[in-house]
Amino acid sequence: MVEPLREHDPRRMDGYRLTGFICEGEQGVVYAGRSPKGAPVAVKLLHVARPLHADDYEERTPEKLAAQISAVMRAGERCAGGVLDSRLDVPRPYIVTRLIEGPNLFETAREHGPMPEPGLHRLALETAEELAALHKEGYVCGFIKPMDVILNREGPRLTGLGITFKAWDVRRALRDDAVYSWISWMPPELLRMEDSTPAADVYGWGLVVLFAATGGHVFPSDTGPALIYQALFAAPDVTALPAPLRPLVSAALAKDPADRPDITTILAALGG
Repeated sequence: MVEPLREHDPRRMDGYRLTGFICEGEQGVVYAGRSPKGAPVAVKLLHVARPLHADDYEERTPEKLAAQISAVMRAGERCAGGVLDSRLDVPRPYIVTRLIEGPNLFETAREHGPMPEPGLHRLALETAEELAALHKEGYVCGFIKPMDVILNREGPRLTGLGITFKAWDVRRALRDDAVYSWISWMPPELLRMEDSTPAADVYGWGLVVLFAATGGHVFPSDTGPALIYQALFAAPDVTALPAPLRPLVSAALAKDPADRPDITTILAALGG
């Protein structure tokens, strides 16, 4: 949902006019806007401030950002919103993507409950297609949440283009009480302070599909330590899934990344 710009929000980024606030996360602030030609866009203004715990910090250089953005652009306009532009050599670097309108999966489940089976299969198939295209170009999301899936008229779309999560991100984040709401969606390897690989996206795919089928958190708990324990050791309940999806999602949610199928195997099983 797009909200009015806040008092401290910028009104322009170079030739892009910002028209509304969408969300703010660990990696940046996302705004709705208009391109110089008037087309609707999303502008992600990246955070660049050096964290207090500098020993945990891996600098986001323009070269690293450019390599990841280039991979997403090669994957096609459907993936991660479709990157249209970026400026990385400025004090406040930003990324411009298509503005994908519609509610996210988290909001939809909260309002309408579990997703019916035809829509669930489409969600599983089309998000797997996007991840397969991104992985082919060497891009790893690393951390996928229902809030990152927009249910657009054209179908479900992954958004929230970010920079691949590293172990240092999690160490820094776990010092912040606000991150407890994220832990439900973190792959176990991130919680073990390991780096992201394509297997982390497979785990995220499984969580998103299971969340859509149940309409609730896969690991429900009110405290960070309990969430971490469940994510590391508890087996998720997949009985709400249609029978054809159960073995795929169960395998995707294996605690050991080496035990998960790759996304192309999942895609083939789904008929993609």
